[in-house]
Amino acid sequence: MASKRKANTKVPVLKKLDLGSESELDFAEDITRCICLKTHTTGLMIQCEGCEVWQHCECIGLKKKNIPKKYWCERCTK
Repeated sequence: MASKRKANTKVPVLKKLDLGSESELDFAEDITRCICLKTHTTGLMIQCEGCEVWQHCECIGLKKKNIPKKYWCERCTK
């Protein structure tokens, strides 16, 4: 049975947050968790298929010529 809302019931209003440009929003959702413990996003990087974190290819021993089609980080392979 559906409940009926009283006419005077206040409904919470969500405020729109200013998150910057679309590209800044996309970047904000990405997480860098590398074995080097640094969070910079420069250089060649690869994303884990499991947990979707980004890692520096140099740190995990990958070169541009040997990038796998799918990659799982050290946590997701355990």
